[in-house]
Amino acid sequence: MPAADTGRSAASWRTAGPVFLLLFALLLWLYWGTAVSMAEIWWRSETFAHGLIVPPIFLWLVWRKRAALAAHVPQPSAWGLAALAA
Repeated sequence: MPAADTGRSAASWRTAGPVFLLLFALLLWLYWGTAVSMAEIWWRSETFAHGLIVPPIFLWLVWRKRAALAAHVPQPSAWGLAALAA
């Protein structure tokens, strides 16, 4: 990857990363009651106990592919905004 693209990708991630984390925190705050209820069900129920292992597996998969993900340049999308609004 050319050096110019690497710089552009890093700068884009420095902007997109905090925005994503902020929006994720806002979403968690808005649905805090639901998130707590889900966690309680995961802890109590043998049927849904696998829900506890999903977030660590997700994080591990993202960590494993971090180099490939870092190569992508995040950019806004009107289609994504429309899907989010729907």
